[in-house]
Amino acid sequence: MKKSIVSVLLSAILFSCFFLNSCKEENTSNQGKIEFSVINNSTLKSSQSLENVEKIVLTIQHSDGSSTPYTQAEVNLYRMNGIYFTQSLILETGSYQLTEFYLIDSIGNTVYAAPLAGSLQAQNVTQPLPIEFTVSENETTSVNVEVLSTESLTPADFGFVAFPIDEVATFSFLIGIVDKETGVLIPASLTVSNGLYFFSQNLDSIANNMVTIKDSFDTYTLTITHSGYNIFVGNFSTGSLKLHENIVGNLPLVVELEKELTATDYDGNVYHTVRIGNQVWMKENLKATHYQNGDAVLDGTGIGNYSGESEPKYYFNYNDDPSYINPYGRLYTWFAVNDSRNICPVGWHIPSREELAVLADYLGGTTGAGGKLKEAGTTHWDSPNTGATNETGFTALPGGYRGNADPFVSMGYSGCYWASTSTDGQYAWYYAFLSTSAEFFYYPGGTKKDGFSVRCIKD
Repeated sequence: MKKSIVSVLLSAILFSCFFLNSCKEENTSNQGKIEFSVINNSTLKSSQSLENVEKIVLTIQHSDGSSTPYTQAEVNLYRMNGIYFTQSLILETGSYQLTEFYLIDSIGNTVYAAPLAGSLQAQNVTQPLPIEFTVSENETTSVNVEVLSTESLTPADFGFVAFPIDEVATFSFLIGIVDKETGVLIPASLTVSNGLYFFSQNLDSIANNMVTIKDSFDTYTLTITHSGYNIFVGNFSTGSLKLHENIVGNLPLVVELEKELTATDYDGNVYHTVRIGNQVWMKENLKATHYQNGDAVLDGTGIGNYSGESEPKYYFNYNDDPSYINPYGRLYTWFAVNDSRNICPVGWHIPSREELAVLADYLGGTTGAGGKLKEAGTTHWDSPNTGATNETGFTALPGGYRGNADPFVSMGYSGCYWASTSTDGQYAWYYAFLSTSAEFFYYPGGTKKDGFSVRCIKD
């Protein structure tokens, strides 16, 4: 079934009011009146509509959690000239929070609800419940809230609140994950994203896991992980996902996961790997100190200025300190890694400029690809680590670099990595990531004598 977030404008009009009754004058200057207007702003993608709604059930609490007279209170809903509105409610001035908000049809079924923070469906709204608001004398207060259709979902998936609501459509698709070698269904973790929107859900070892996401974008990236398997990263159009929509007769999307490959260099360092499109990359920085044939790479510890050497083949530990090797790996001159003896594990090589272009294209272009490749957070990257999601699992790190005549610099701010493609006798292609950008940079201007990080790609 298709579901949607109904856009409902609940306009809370708060104003001072004075009452006279036949016995005495009541001082009600510290009260406000709340009147809810409910407006459907766009076409529903659900079998239910606001015309099916007869009343609202809501709970309003004081900000300290104490109850008000409106605890699971039923509020009549009226319609006039296409506008939906409720009976007026009165509250004393003060701070409140709405903790429940249901839209009920004529037979008592909950047809729309606002999700509670922390629930699965809370990821599909901008501001889940509870929502705090203040009633001020002689002022109008308006609070936005989004509600979701409850079709194919249960009331337990939602929390409830009130006031203006934006409509956001959703759709559900079915998905199952299988071991590529055996064909056996396995559990996995799913992330759906497009750079602006992120939704995560654990999938069971069944063929028809139902996933409900916003129907607001043309394409989505699905990232699927399971311990011991390569991360799956795939780009899907909305139309292709809807071929597997939760409708009778539609088959689920089936994704195959491959057992994770590892790569081992001559020194015995084991590297985990990740598949991105048709490429398989190491997801850790190289640490090797020997070529495949056992020949040692020159150790550049304490070497100082080596700019006068014609083709220096060194490796370095950042700041000559071995404690940086984990997790940043080592830094290498281009001459050291572009050697026929091959510093990568057997069956692996330094990526070419063309292979970098394939990677960038698969991730939608250089503008946002860096964020998809960088390790998220600021454990290793300097703040703000712009755009970093690591949705590919590549986990690019800011290992800095070593200038041939300069000290070690830029750890935390940048990660610079060699490509195998030479530009001329002095420069070669390299790719880089910055803490202040989500871009994937690759350029022909890396000084071959400088020390950069290395990632290997599978042959």
